Amino acid sequence: MCAKSSTHLMKLAEEWETHRLPLVRELEAHAANQVHRIVVERAHALESETAYFRAEAKALGMESTGTWKGRDVAVGDTLIQKQEQRQILERKYDAMAKGIHRSMYTARIMDIIKQVHKQKADIQKVLR
Repeated sequence: MCAKSSTHLMKLAEEWETHRLPLVRELEAHAANQVHRIVVERAHALESETAYFRAEAKALGMESTGTWKGRDVAVGDTLIQKQEQRQILERKYDAMAKGIHRSMYTARIMDIIKQVHKQKADIQKVLR
């Protein structure tokens, strides 16, 4: 009985292998097809992204070699203008009086306030 069941199990194993091998091959082919499809989709996505970035770079004035054309000139002009403006401001700052302190400003402001109060008092005297 043991020998009979063991031969029966062997036949079942062989029969299973005949059914299993085509299914395994089909699964492997499907998996390979799936991976290939994913790779192709990613490649198309990267192509479209690259085309978008190239168009954007072209719109900004870059050549395909990666060097800047028109932007160099604009940035250079802006830099020159900013440097000239800085030099003008530095000259104005150097020309300003440096010996005046805060106490002098506050004393002058207090003097102006006193004069305004005196003028108000004089106006009130005239109106009475």
